[in-house]
Amino acid sequence: MHLGNAARSDGEFSELDILVSPRSGSSRVEGFDQWRQRVAVKVRAPPADGKANREIEELFRALTGAEAEIVRGAGGRMKTLRIALPLHELQAAMERL
Repeated sequence: MHLGNAARSDGEFSELDILVSPRSGSSRVEGFDQWRQRVAVKVRAPPADGKANREIEELFRALTGAEAEIVRGAGGRMKTLRIALPLHELQAAMERL
Protein backbone atom coordinates (compact mmCIF):
# COMPACT_ATOMS: atom_id res chain seq x y z
CA MET A 1 0.00 0.00 0.00
CA HIS A 2 1.32 3.41 -0.95
CA LEU A 3 1.54 5.63 2.15
CA GLY A 4 2.08 8.94 0.36
CA ASN A 5 2.47 11.86 2.75
CA ALA A 6 0.76 9.93 5.56
CA ALA A 7 4.05 8.51 6.88
CA ARG A 8 7.25 10.16 8.06
CA SER A 9 10.22 9.12 10.13
CA ASP A 10 12.62 10.51 12.70
CA GLY A 11 15.08 7.63 12.45
CA GLU A 12 14.05 4.56 14.38
CA PHE A 13 10.41 5.65 14.83
CA SER A 14 7.75 6.47 12.25
CA GLU A 15 4.54 8.45 12.42
CA LEU A 16 1.49 7.43 10.42
CA ASP A 17 -1.61 9.57 9.84
CA ILE A 18 -4.81 7.54 9.87
CA LEU A 19 -8.54 8.11 9.40
CA VAL A 20 -10.64 5.89 11.67
CA SER A 21 -14.14 4.49 11.21
CA PRO A 22 -15.33 3.03 14.54
CA ARG A 23 -18.17 0.52 15.00
CA SER A 24 -17.31 -1.38 11.82
CA GLY A 25 -18.01 -5.04 11.16
CA SER A 26 -14.32 -5.92 11.47
CA SER A 27 -10.99 -4.35 12.37
CA ARG A 28 -8.68 -3.81 9.40
CA VAL A 29 -6.67 -1.38 7.34
CA GLU A 30 -9.01 -0.41 4.54
CA GLY A 31 -6.64 1.40 2.18
CA PHE A 32 -5.30 4.86 1.48
CA ASP A 33 -7.59 7.91 1.43
CA GLN A 34 -6.14 10.02 -1.40
CA TRP A 35 -8.17 13.10 -0.54
CA ARG A 36 -7.17 13.25 3.13
CA GLN A 37 -3.71 11.69 2.60
CA ARG A 38 -4.32 9.22 5.43
CA VAL A 39 -4.51 5.47 5.84
CA ALA A 40 -8.15 4.42 6.31
CA VAL A 41 -8.67 2.10 9.27
CA LYS A 42 -11.85 0.39 10.47
CA VAL A 43 -12.30 -0.89 14.02
CA ARG A 44 -15.13 -2.75 15.69
CA ALA A 45 -14.95 -0.85 18.98
CA PRO A 46 -17.06 2.21 19.68
CA PRO A 47 -15.34 5.59 20.17
CA ALA A 48 -16.10 5.62 23.89
CA ASP A 49 -13.79 5.33 26.90
CA GLY A 50 -10.73 4.95 24.63
CA LYS A 51 -11.88 1.56 23.34
CA ALA A 52 -11.38 2.41 19.65
CA ASN A 53 -7.97 3.94 20.38
CA ARG A 54 -6.81 0.81 22.22
CA GLU A 55 -8.06 -1.36 19.36
CA ILE A 56 -6.17 0.75 16.81
CA GLU A 57 -2.94 0.43 18.79
CA GLU A 58 -3.43 -3.34 19.12
CA LEU A 59 -4.20 -3.67 15.40
CA PHE A 60 -1.00 -1.89 14.39
CA ARG A 61 1.06 -3.87 16.91
CA ALA A 62 -0.25 -7.06 15.31
CA LEU A 63 0.33 -5.79 11.76
CA THR A 64 3.85 -4.47 12.30
CA GLY A 65 5.18 -6.45 15.25
CA ALA A 66 6.21 -3.16 16.88
CA GLU A 67 4.86 -0.90 19.59
CA ALA A 68 2.26 1.60 18.35
CA GLU A 69 0.81 4.56 20.23
CA ILE A 70 -1.64 7.29 19.28
CA VAL A 71 0.21 10.58 19.75
CA ARG A 72 -2.27 13.05 18.19
CA GLY A 73 -6.01 13.10 17.63
CA ALA A 74 -7.08 10.72 20.38
CA GLY A 75 -10.53 12.35 20.51
CA GLY A 76 -11.20 12.53 16.77
CA ARG A 77 -11.35 10.40 13.64
CA MET A 78 -8.06 11.74 12.27
CA LYS A 79 -5.19 10.43 14.36
CA THR A 80 -1.43 10.06 14.23
CA LEU A 81 0.30 6.88 15.38
CA ARG A 82 3.91 6.65 16.48
CA ILE A 83 5.26 3.22 15.55
CA ALA A 84 8.59 1.84 16.78
CA LEU A 85 9.87 1.05 13.27
CA PRO A 86 11.99 2.91 10.73
CA LEU A 87 9.98 4.16 7.77
CA HIS A 88 11.23 1.52 5.32
CA GLU A 89 10.15 -1.28 7.70
CA LEU A 90 6.73 0.32 8.22
CA GLN A 91 6.33 0.62 4.44
CA ALA A 92 7.27 -3.06 4.02
CA ALA A 93 4.74 -4.12 6.68
CA MET A 94 1.97 -2.10 5.04
CA GLU A 95 2.77 -3.54 1.60
CA ARG A 96 2.15 -7.05 2.99
CA LEU A 97 -1.51 -6.16 3.62
